[in-house]
Amino acid sequence: MTYPTDPTALATPDVDVFALAARQLELDREAVKSLPFLAERKKQRLAPAPFAFLRGSAPLFYEILAKRPDLARGPLGDGWIVGDMHLENVGAYRNDADEVVFGLNDFDDASIGPLRYDVLRFSTSVLLAGRAFEATGAQAIALVQHALATYLKARGGGAAPPAPAPVAQLIEQVRGRTRKALLDAPLSARDAAFCVDAVVAVAADDDAALTWLAEKGEPGLLGAAGKEDQMPCARLHVAWAKALVARPPEAYAALTVPLGYALKRCTVDMDGVLADAIAHLPATHPVVVQAIDPFDTYGPGLRATCAALPLIAGGRDSAVVKERARDALNHACKAQG
Repeated sequence: MTYPTDPTALATPDVDVFALAARQLELDREAVKSLPFLAERKKQRLAPAPFAFLRGSAPLFYEILAKRPDLARGPLGDGWIVGDMHLENVGAYRNDADEVVFGLNDFDDASIGPLRYDVLRFSTSVLLAGRAFEATGAQAIALVQHALATYLKARGGGAAPPAPAPVAQLIEQVRGRTRKALLDAPLSARDAAFCVDAVVAVAADDDAALTWLAEKGEPGLLGAAGKEDQMPCARLHVAWAKALVARPPEAYAALTVPLGYALKRCTVDMDGVLADAIAHLPATHPVVVQAIDPFDTYGPGLRATCAALPLIAGGRDSAVVKERARDALNHACKAQG
């Protein structure tokens, strides 16, 4: 196998770094076009360092490999791969057997593919993360070589090496972690998928956690609770009844999409929440009517809400809010039969 010796060999138009950055922004805007503010948030998370960009651009990584297959050459062999493999997609957590383990923790992009893709992406992440830790080029390459040697040993059926001291310490921290520590996590940590899932899982059974989620949790957490089946609809009803009462009116705008998720999955249970809000919490009228998709089909579950909507359509709300209420009455409510 031979590799280019001229560093400019990779500087072809299809690997132009500025074009790739523009392509990533395009992918992100398309992915969150219904919530455009998230695209700017993603841009801010990609910007700090090359490793941050790699971490948030898995589809782009594979687009590059498709255009430049020579960059992905390596041993044959297919199997289950993480897809978005990098240093921060491993960690310590409790598994379904309530055991604390250290391993892979993000499977959103898992699929069957060439095993070398995970190795390539992980190795790239080690090289880029090494820059953040001020490792020299030789030190970063040595880390990659050590990781590859350990990977090959494990693939060959070898025993896992002892956990290094920092990993062992992390495992012990997770073993002793409490619900309070989870809920007190900094905002930056709550974006991680495993943290979002953990909060929803805890709130599904724990009343204190549910109250925190309703009254203080980020809107994205409420949105996740609305979409995920692990949150029972009856519990979602309680959460939203608390959220609309406890949160200030200036926070309602950020609740539109999360409320829409809850209404779509748990229409019957959310019907009373919306009807009560219409009758007793006038400041919620804009978020309520925006959460109802007038052209969606909710079945017979919105009877109380539809009975209350004329209070908005003929009330003192803005013309836009009243028009949205009339749209719901003329379409979503007529579909109730």
